[in-house]
Amino acid sequence: MLQVFIHGPDARDTVIKALEERDLHFSYSHHRTLWREIMGWQRAHGDDLSVQPLPGQPLLDWLRNRVNDTPALAQTQHLYYLDEKDRRSVLRAPLVIRAAIACIEQAFCEKRYRTLLEKWGASDCTASPETHAEYQAQIYTEKRRIAALEKERQTTFEDLAKLPWVGET
Repeated sequence: MLQVFIHGPDARDTVIKALEERDLHFSYSHHRTLWREIMGWQRAHGDDLSVQPLPGQPLLDWLRNRVNDTPALAQTQHLYYLDEKDRRSVLRAPLVIRAAIACIEQAFCEKRYRTLLEKWGASDCTASPETHAEYQAQIYTEKRRIAALEKERQTTFEDLAKLPWVGET
């Protein structure tokens, strides 16, 4: 999703809105650092991410130069370059964003699920049946959400057919 954001200016608003709507954050520290850098760049240059900070220096070039100043960005350097598969991902931005958002949320749901299972297993159903039942209800809710997110991550032929052909605008 970060690569789509960097290389697909048309998808940037969608990424920001998707993260904000679900109140999600990147799991890996180097991805969080990259996102903070990008958002800092955005604040410095207004809401329009297509604005160039210096003539001829778009966001991508700015990030490539920032790698030298911010060691944590060195782990994200591979995102600044596209191979053929990555180019297709940028062209399929809506599907990539949907899947990535679902993946991030699914990771958080799975963590909550494991925590609830531990609490449920440690609780005494005879001493506090209400608490035990509440944990069980929350476990089922998380399990259903995880299953729904798994479906969101999948791409169907119908999804692909709805996308414009390469070269279409």
